[in-house]
Amino acid sequence: QSGIEHVPLDELNKRNIQLTNIKGIHGSPMSEYVMSTVLYVTRDMGRFLYNQKRHIWDRKHLVDEAYGKTMAVFGAGTIGEAVAQKAKAFGMRVIGVNTSGRAKPPFDEMTTLADKNKVLEQSDFVLLLLPVTKETYHCISFDELKQMKPTAWLINIGRGALIDTDSLVSALKHGTIRGAALDVFEED
Repeated sequence: QSGIEHVPLDELNKRNIQLTNIKGIHGSPMSEYVMSTVLYVTRDMGRFLYNQKRHIWDRKHLVDEAYGKTMAVFGAGTIGEAVAQKAKAFGMRVIGVNTSGRAKPPFDEMTTLADKNKVLEQSDFVLLLLPVTKETYHCISFDELKQMKPTAWLINIGRGALIDTDSLVSALKHGTIRGAALDVFEED
């Protein structure tokens, strides 16, 4: 588990135990994971791997590309910045979502969670990196999924509780969005 949501902070304080973190070490591996997901989806690697195993050499289907796509990064901290840098290297437009909405390189645009629907409407990839708070719990639910493009992908490497699982399952079943890559899941 990452984050401090489940750490007994009161107990640590009572025992005079100091809690530290290693902020910043996950930017490179997590951003590579996100970009590998983007490339897997846009380049239709699943189909190619399936065909390769069956010795099918089908050149009729064209693939998409990351270039020109828009990625929304909900959580513009260390990992979000690393993702944005890599996405920009692929020619993607990157919108960051953070608490202040203040401009921050390397993002093309920065906004707040209050404007999430505007961001969702224009994004091909929506990346969640937020902590779970009163404001972010189930911040992606039925209404937000409806705002997304039917071709959009939702990627969650933040916390499972950012997404209302039932709404996501329904959206995937009904083609409301194209797909989801989930590294974390909501637990009851």
